[in-house]
Amino acid sequence: MEDARCLYFPLFITGFVIADSLSDNDWYGARQILIGSASSKTGFSTAAFLRAAGFEGRIVGLTAEANVDFCEELGFYDHLLPYAEAMSVESEPAVFVDMSGDAEVRSGLHQHLQDQYETQYRCGCHPLARFWREPRVPKISPARHLKCFLRPPKLKSGTRIGGRG
Repeated sequence: MEDARCLYFPLFITGFVIADSLSDNDWYGARQILIGSASSKTGFSTAAFLRAAGFEGRIVGLTAEANVDFCEELGFYDHLLPYAEAMSVESEPAVFVDMSGDAEVRSGLHQHLQDQYETQYRCGCHPLARFWREPRVPKISPARHLKCFLRPPKLKSGTRIGGRG
């Protein structure tokens, strides 16, 4: 049991802290939160914690075609899309929680949502990492609030839902 806890706890607590951070910022005015890598443990724990934290908008999971059925069975998402269909999301204020690191999806969502693209959380990245490099796409305005989301600084600051850890 201890081995499983050591493996899964960091992934699930990251989902909790992402939801808490978005809640602290009043969801950045989003009516939908898109989660890249929806089938990952951090992805689906984020979806579960978003609802638990009171997000009333739509939670949309983006995942590989092969993982759509698995994600549907989890029951955490209002809508699921394979990455190839990611640009068919509703054009309404959105936050993208990016755990997949797929620059093509990020750029496609920027182009599709344009002014509706409120915030982007790039999870687990470092500003100097290759993860931040975008593919060559037409220049468009970025999300209003671009966040490189790292769990340790958020845990250090304490959380509204769970208090200091």
